[in-house]
Amino acid sequence: MLGQKNNRLDEPVALEESQVQFVGDEAAYLNPEAALETIRPIADYLAKHESVSLLLVGSTAGDITDESTLSLSQARADAVKKTLCDDLGIAESRIHTLGMGSSAPWHISNVGYDGAAASRNRNVTLISADTELAQSLMNNH
Repeated sequence: MLGQKNNRLDEPVALEESQVQFVGDEAAYLNPEAALETIRPIADYLAKHESVSLLLVGSTAGDITDESTLSLSQARADAVKKTLCDDLGIAESRIHTLGMGSSAPWHISNVGYDGAAASRNRNVTLISADTELAQSLMNNH
């Protein structure tokens, strides 16, 4: 699952809605056990690569980025962080979160709220925190 290059996550990897489902308009997992099993390989990777820190970027469907979508996407990224840290033992200092609503650079525009493309927009994406992209996102938001 992890697109590692030189033992890092240099490219964004999405935890898509089909892998980690959230209750509609909430940050609670629809199926907490399934979410835990999907997130577990990330914790395993981090346990083997102790120098890697991650940026988790939450995003939402639609093309509007307002306070509610930013808040929801932040809460969902925070939920994945909580799972990694509280349930799977990863140090909180290694996980950074950012809610971007529909402003994430990989967001697919003009697809609305329904269908496969909209589903791909509703996700939490992870990337090594020391990449140029992650640093840019963290510094500009």
